[in-house]
Amino acid sequence: IIKPFKIMDLLGRVDKLVARSIENRSEKTGRKEERLRIVADCEIFKEDGRRVLAAKSQDVSLNGLKVRYAGGPLKPRTTVLVSVKMNFLDLLIGAMIVWSKAVSMHDSVAGLRLNDPIPPSSLSALSRLNGGP
Repeated sequence: IIKPFKIMDLLGRVDKLVARSIENRSEKTGRKEERLRIVADCEIFKEDGRRVLAAKSQDVSLNGLKVRYAGGPLKPRTTVLVSVKMNFLDLLIGAMIVWSKAVSMHDSVAGLRLNDPIPPSSLSALSRLNGGP
C-alpha cells in the first residue's frame, strides 16, 4: 500500500490476507471452508422481523453458521435473518436454512448459509477470543 492510504484500502488488504490464511487451513481438512468453533448467542427471525427462536452458534465459517436451539427441526430452504452477538461482533444477516435435524428430544441443530460472508478479520478475531488459532 502506498502512503498516504485510505483506511478502507488497508482493511481490505488485511481481510484478503486473513481469508487466504483461513482457506489454506481448510485445504488441510478437505472442507470447502474451515469451520471455527465459536459459541455465540444468536437469534433467528422470519424475513418480516418476527423472532422465531434463540440459539447458540456451534461453529462458524466465512459463509455459514451451525446453530443449536430448543425445539424441532426447521424447514430447509427457508429464508431467515440471523443475529449473532459476541464481544465486538453484532451481526444481522440474511441466511437460508440448508439442513436441520433433531439431536435430542428437546434440541435441534441447523446449518445456515449466509447471504453475505462474515469479514475474515472479524472471523479470525472471534476465533482468537474463543481460544482458537
